[in-house]
Amino acid sequence: MKIRCVCGAVIVDQGDFLPGKARLVADRDWEDVLDPGGDAPLERVRERAWRWSRSLWQCAACGRLYVDDRDGRLHRFDPAGADVPRDLLGSVHGERWKGHLRGYWRASRPGTPGDLWWSCGADDEGFEEFTSREALERRYREVFARLRSLDVLRSALLSEGDRTVHRWP
Repeated sequence: MKIRCVCGAVIVDQGDFLPGKARLVADRDWEDVLDPGGDAPLERVRERAWRWSRSLWQCAACGRLYVDDRDGRLHRFDPAGADVPRDLLGSVHGERWKGHLRGYWRASRPGTPGDLWWSCGADDEGFEEFTSREALERRYREVFARLRSLDVLRSALLSEGDRTVHRWP
């Protein structure tokens, strides 16, 4: 999904763990989302959180907020001044946000069968494509070691087709 802000910038929502996106839960629903009663499994809590929340985006260029209503319609909220922080929807962990590293090799995919992506910390993200499986694994191991040493990695996965080559933790 792409949202064209009135300032001319484009807010792109085509992935997970986006720094300018958040979920909004009504205060009156907050406790019910966290505690659906009894010994509800974590899956039930997650399902309620998704069902009872709405998406919220912030434009990195101007600070405007965009919110989905219960029917999926988008509404814009303009900041009162130009000094509004551009990271209102950022993680409470700030620059120490722990992210993900993923490497995939799909031999049957024509052109560039390998890709590697990561998003960790404040601005540590990347996407690279590979035509060599060995080069993909070498680069994956380099990025993995660097992100682990920075302590900004939540999980990592390298796969070749249906086979897991490396998984952490």
